[in-house]
Amino acid sequence: MKKRRLKVFALGAALVFFAALLPVTALAVEEEELPASSGGLEDGLHGSAPEDDNSGAPPEFGEPEGGNPTEPALKPETPEGGAESGGSAESAPEPEKPGNGAEDGGSAESAPELKPPEDGEKEDGSPEPAPELPGEGEPPENMIGPETPEGGGETGGPPEEAPPEDAEIGEPPPEGPEAPVAFLSADTQGRITLDGSLEDWAMVPGMDHGNPKIESWKAARDLEGNVYVCYTGTAETPYDTHYKWNPIVVTQDGVTRQAVQDDLAQVFPGAEMAVKNLANGQSAAPYYVELMIPAVHVSGEGCVLSLGWAGQPVPVSGLPVLDGQELPKEEPVYRGIVIDGDFSDWDAVGKVPIRDSNTVNNNLDSAAFIFDGDLYIYIKETPGGDAASAGSHSTGNYVITTDLGRALKFQLKKENGGSVYGVKGAEARHVGRQWEIRIPAGELPYYQKTVSFGLYLEEPAISGVSDLQGGGGTGGSFTGIEIDGAYDDWNAYPHSIIQYATPGSQAEDTDSQGALYFEDGILYGHVATTMPEHLNSWGGDFLADIEIAFNGDREYKSFFEEGNFYPHMITEDGYSVNEYTKLEPGIHTFLICDGRTLGDPEKQIFGTMKVKIDGDRLPGRGVQPYFVL
Repeated sequence: MKKRRLKVFALGAALVFFAALLPVTALAVEEEELPASSGGLEDGLHGSAPEDDNSGAPPEFGEPEGGNPTEPALKPETPEGGAESGGSAESAPEPEKPGNGAEDGGSAESAPELKPPEDGEKEDGSPEPAPELPGEGEPPENMIGPETPEGGGETGGPPEEAPPEDAEIGEPPPEGPEAPVAFLSADTQGRITLDGSLEDWAMVPGMDHGNPKIESWKAARDLEGNVYVCYTGTAETPYDTHYKWNPIVVTQDGVTRQAVQDDLAQVFPGAEMAVKNLANGQSAAPYYVELMIPAVHVSGEGCVLSLGWAGQPVPVSGLPVLDGQELPKEEPVYRGIVIDGDFSDWDAVGKVPIRDSNTVNNNLDSAAFIFDGDLYIYIKETPGGDAASAGSHSTGNYVITTDLGRALKFQLKKENGGSVYGVKGAEARHVGRQWEIRIPAGELPYYQKTVSFGLYLEEPAISGVSDLQGGGGTGGSFTGIEIDGAYDDWNAYPHSIIQYATPGSQAEDTDSQGALYFEDGILYGHVATTMPEHLNSWGGDFLADIEIAFNGDREYKSFFEEGNFYPHMITEDGYSVNEYTKLEPGIHTFLICDGRTLGDPEKQIFGTMKVKIDGDRLPGRGVQPYFVL
C-alpha cells in the first residue's frame, strides 16, 4: 500500500512539473511522440539529448538557435528554487528514483500515459507544431523560445539541406508577362534608329499592302525580340495626317490588340514612334513612319502582326532579325542627274545657302547648280516657303548668266508638279520642299566657258560653273566690230541686261541686253531684245530717246555743254523718229544727233544707227539695232 502511495505521489509530482513547463514550451516546440519504453519525461518532450556535454544548457544571450540568425534571446527566468527549465522545482517533493534509472523527475512506467493524442501526429511520426494562441502572430521579442533540437530548425522539423557551394541558383521568375528569349539569332544586317529616315531599313525586304495610300511597309526584330515597323506613302499637304490612323494590330495568345499613333504607348507600354511629313505648302511629298513595340507584347506563341485591317497578317517569328550593326555609310558618288522627283542623285552635289530678297517671306533655303551637257539646278525651299514666289517682287524669276553677261531668264510654276516657263525644252519636278530643273544647253545664250545661277536681276548665288563634259562655249573669239550689217561679231563681247521695270520683265523672256565698245576714239554700241512688248512695237521702242552716261553720272543734263549724251534718231532726209514709228522688216539706217539740239537747224550729227527687224519676229532673234558714234 505504501509503495502504491509513493507511485501515486510520484505521478502527481510529475504532473505538477509538466503543468509548470507546458506554458513555456507551448509556443514554439513541436512535441515528439513519447517513447513507448522507459525514458525521462523531459526526454519524451524534447527528443533525445544531444551528445554534447553542454547540450542541456540554454543558448547564450544573442546566440542564434539551430544555426539560424535570430533576435538576441533573453535568458529564461529561473523557476523558483533555481531549477533550470528542464528540471523540477525544489518545492516539489523528491520522488523516489525508479529502478530503471530515470532522471529529473521522470517516471519510467507512467510516462506513456502522457502521450499526445495520435490524431495530432504527422504521417512521418513527427508531431504537428503547437497551435498558435489566439491573438498572437510573431512572438514578442521578450518571449522565451524553446531549445532547438539538434540539426532542426526553430520548428523542430527536419533540417533543410544547404545547397553545395558550386550549385547554380536560377533567376527568380519575372514579374508581369512572360519574359521573351534573351537573344535571337540574327539573319539580316542593320540597326534601326527611330528618326523618320528609312535609310537604315535598306537590308529589310519590303512588303505589299492592300491600302493604296501605303506604298510600302517593312517589319523586323532586333536581337532582344523588339519589333520595328516602318511604312511610307504620300501626304498631300503638311496638314495631311491620314497615316496616323493606320492601326498596328497584334494578336498574341488569342488576344488581339490594336493601336493608332495617338494611343500606341498606352496600348503597348514602352512603344515609340517617329513621323516625318515632307509635304510643303500645296506640294505633295512622301511621309515616313517608324515605330517600335517592346518584345514583351509580341513574343507569345503564334503572335502575328499586321498594319491596318487591309494588311496581310505576318507571323512575328518569321520577321528578319537584325544584328544591331549600323549599315556602312558610303560617300555619295555623282552619276548624273535625272529629273524624276527622286533627289538622291543630288547627294553628291554641293549645296550653298541662298537668300531670298523677298521682304515678306524668305522662301529659299539652299541651291545647287551643275553643268553636265545640259544645266541642272536644285532648289530647296524653307518650311512653308515657295520658290515660285521668290524674288524682290515675288515673281519667281531666275536667271542663268554666262561669262559674257548674256542672260537666260526663266520662271518657276507650281502647276502640274512643277514646270519651267520661258525656256524651250526645259523641265522641272517639285516634291515637297525640293525642286530639280533641267535647262537644255542649246538654249543658252553666248558664253565662253562658264555660267552662273541666281535670282533674276540679283547677284548670282553660284558662279563660275563649267561643263563637266568639257569643250568651250558658243561665243567664239572677239576680234573687234565691223560695220557691215552683221551682228555676229558682237557674240563674243560682254553684254549687260537693260531693265525697264524694277522687278524686271513679267514675260518669259529676258529684258533687253546691250553693250558699248570703244576703240580708236570711236564708241560702238549694240542692243538686242526678245521681249514681246518690244517686238510688238516693230522697233519703235528703240527709236525713243536713249541716254549714254559717263563715269556713272546718271543725272540729266539740260544743256549739251553740261555733259552726257542723249542720242536721238532722224532719217537721212532730216525727219525725226520716235517710239511711235513703225518699221517694216529689214535693215534701216538713221542718223544720230543729241536730243537736246533737235531744234537747231545746224545740229551736229554724231553717227549712224542701223536697226534690223526680223520678219517673223521670233524670240531669240527679234530686234537688233547697233550704232556707231
